[in-house]
Amino acid sequence: MAQNISTTDQGRSIGQMILYGLLLELVLILVQFIYVELFVATSPAEVVAFTEQYMRQTGFIIFQVIGFFVYVLATYLLLQRLLHNKIGKIIAFLVAGALLELAFYLFMQASYSGAFLYSILDKLVAAAFGALIYYFKDRGHKAKAN
Repeated sequence: MAQNISTTDQGRSIGQMILYGLLLELVLILVQFIYVELFVATSPAEVVAFTEQYMRQTGFIIFQVIGFFVYVLATYLLLQRLLHNKIGKIIAFLVAGALLELAFYLFMQASYSGAFLYSILDKLVAAAFGALIYYFKDRGHKAKAN
């Protein structure tokens, strides 16, 4: 019986969920650095800077649009793998990602603006959307023809 429990328990711990949230947000921050390096910096010697103009236009959109779809997919996939305390673990996942994104906003060169909170709140909406897809997806039931 002990073997059966250990082989079927594929759940994730809260620590793992926090790690997933941090890693996912680091990927989004890395996308920002790559975008600035490839498309915004005019010379190779120029220091990568997240100016206020960049963050209000492109950077905010990258976090919000790309982040939305990434978080919908991540929430959906994580919910498929979680066995216990699904809501608590997803909240830990979201809080970890939101705190890292908030730290990024606070430590960049652009002045902090309340509008950046919408990007963080967008993750909550994305997680809710991913949960809706997970809980209400068609599980093979078909309507009977009359």
